[in-house]
Amino acid sequence: MPTHDLPADTWFEQAVQDLRAAEHLLGGGYAPHATVLAHLAVEKALKGLFRERAGTNPPPTHNLRHLVKRLRLDLGVDGWGHNLQDALDGLSDVTLLSLYAPDRPFGHPVSDRMDAAREHVAHAQVLVQWMQSKSGSRSGPDG
Repeated sequence: MPTHDLPADTWFEQAVQDLRAAEHLLGGGYAPHATVLAHLAVEKALKGLFRERAGTNPPPTHNLRHLVKRLRLDLGVDGWGHNLQDALDGLSDVTLLSLYAPDRPFGHPVSDRMDAAREHVAHAQVLVQWMQSKSGSRSGPDG
């Protein structure tokens, strides 16, 4: 099992890299893959924020809702609003296992529509930027 003993800056840097990769995949027409990387970017940003705030390693989970709950980001806390919660909810059921074909027996299938993938990537960008703004991390939107 990989270690989660990473500083917050590293988590945020990886989140930004995943967002860039998702954008690149959109340009190549890989909608499901871009959506999965958008989820991964948000997960890593949440783990960076967790690492910073809790001072301990984030839990080894891919569940975005669980990470938000552990961070105690209830509506209204730290400016966590409905727009952010809705964006997170849209990415929450997406996992790497969603890419399994042909019938995608694990998790939830990912849409292959480019418009849906663009929306997911845009939501991930907003979420990652929000988490960076709440962090003391040196890693800005450009890495």
